[in-house]
Amino acid sequence: MSAAWQPIAVYTARRRRLAPLAWGGGLGALAAVVIAVFPSLRGNAQLDQLLDSYPEALKEAFGITEGWFSSVESYLAGEMFNLIAPLACCFFAIHAVSAAVGGTESRPVLEALLTAPITRRQYLAGVLVGVLAVLAGILFVLAVVMQLTSWVFGAGLAVGSTVAAIVTLWALAAFAGGAAAFLTGVSDRSVIVNGGAFGFMVAAYFAEVLGGLSDTVGAVDWLSPFHYYGTAITDGVDVAACAGLIAAGAIAAAAGCTLFERRDVTR
Repeated sequence: MSAAWQPIAVYTARRRRLAPLAWGGGLGALAAVVIAVFPSLRGNAQLDQLLDSYPEALKEAFGITEGWFSSVESYLAGEMFNLIAPLACCFFAIHAVSAAVGGTESRPVLEALLTAPITRRQYLAGVLVGVLAVLAGILFVLAVVMQLTSWVFGAGLAVGSTVAAIVTLWALAAFAGGAAAFLTGVSDRSVIVNGGAFGFMVAAYFAEVLGGLSDTVGAVDWLSPFHYYGTAITDGVDVAACAGLIAAGAIAAAAGCTLFERRDVTR
């Protein structure tokens, strides 16, 4: 029984086995376009002057920094890793957890699965582990595409920068998956789990953005998971911040497992 969650994790991962190609390929295609374009923009003084004329609030909101066109890492951060990639990965983790529990609960599938010698806690834990394993596959495909594109177009993307971005992205999405697991323990409705968890992540993103513009919001922006996400592709991995995101997600998931054990399953 101590390892009963493992077959569920494998089952969940197998049901999402095409996700690394679909999601990783999609994000990889976007990254490939960004990287392919960068060599023609590198060191363009006119573009740097144009960016200098932008309002500080706008630059803060989109993560535009000085020297945006000086390195492919800075360009990727602004074009992809500050907004699109993190929200996409968070959405995948949230939706996959919700579909594996709420989606099966709305049909007689979950009821049949729970007739096996497995507790509800083990089932939800197995689902989350399987989803995070698939997420790792998605990010691996993204990393490979990024490095291959950089090599082909001579963009100069460092392997260490790619690894840092992928690790931090996985940690943030793991937190989102834990939040989804928590809401799964609260409600049997997928719309509440999806909307609540993803809505929280979007609100947390804007709280972090506005925290740099407003002292009032800045006083509480430390509550946002994006406050600890940072810009790893240019600054490297903040080990403590990543560990904190993973730990917070694990705590939320543990609470969700307990709540899921206690609430009624829709029949």
